[in-house]
Amino acid sequence: MKNIKYLYLIVLAGFIFSSCQEWIDFKDPEIEHSKAWPLTGEWYVSEFWDLEFGYGPYSINIYNSSFSEDSIWIDNIYDSGIKIKAAKTGTNTFAVTGAPDVNGALPDGWTLDVIDGQVFQMTDEPDSVYFQVIITMDDGTVYDDYVEGGYRKTGFEGILD
Repeated sequence: MKNIKYLYLIVLAGFIFSSCQEWIDFKDPEIEHSKAWPLTGEWYVSEFWDLEFGYGPYSINIYNSSFSEDSIWIDNIYDSGIKIKAAKTGTNTFAVTGAPDVNGALPDGWTLDVIDGQVFQMTDEPDSVYFQVIITMDDGTVYDDYVEGGYRKTGFEGILD
């Protein structure tokens, strides 16, 4: 009877050590990003007119399009739900001319330009984003022209959330 108890203990110890083996071998996880990285993410931005603070901060989302690895969606421009598709023009750059709002937040025929969109990757601080927005009415008159700038959401509570 004692031998069976020892056998059970040996088998139990074998299971414990074999199940812990993966847990003991610490490895950094492989982080895979979309083709649109580093443009993608949740960004906290503010609007600036003539280099003066205008409005914000508020959240916009930039994410990749499933249609093409060279296009991205920019969602919640103007803090009004405007959503457009823009082109990824380089690793850290994006732009679009005459984009319609797919969410219907702008009146019919109005378009939006994103000029000089760029993400600046930082080492000790969250990444930064900058782009100029021009909203044009259906008759060709510029409704608004401003700059949006901000930083990527870090995910750490209290540290630039």
